[in-house]
Amino acid sequence: MLHVPNVFACKSREFPSEYPVNEVLNNESLVVVYIDRTANVDPGNVGYTETFEGTIVKSFKGRLKVGQKVVAGKFPEQARAACPLRVYEGEAYLLVLKHVYNQLKFSRFNLVVNTKSGIFKEYVAQLEGL
Repeated sequence: MLHVPNVFACKSREFPSEYPVNEVLNNESLVVVYIDRTANVDPGNVGYTETFEGTIVKSFKGRLKVGQKVVAGKFPEQARAACPLRVYEGEAYLLVLKHVYNQLKFSRFNLVVNTKSGIFKEYVAQLEGL
């Protein structure tokens, strides 16, 4: 009997030179959020974030305010080979949160940028100039 191991193939989104602000919809907020707590599934290399709690540290678009505490969960969607969102406690990220029936959701298809990333400062400068 042939044993085929579980294989997970997904593609991370590449960072364009300009932040795709036109992709942020009216029912979404574009923010930098500091991650206070996460619920990560399978903490290994293939895992993903199910939910997170955080604090808004910058707000570029939408109704979320700086200093606001948020809880966000994974948006139910088909993977279509896109890598799931993975955030870590004690770090901050530029990301989009969708407002769905008084809840916040995040999508694997939105661009997620860690503040440690080389392009983070460039994106923030672009967004502050809007």
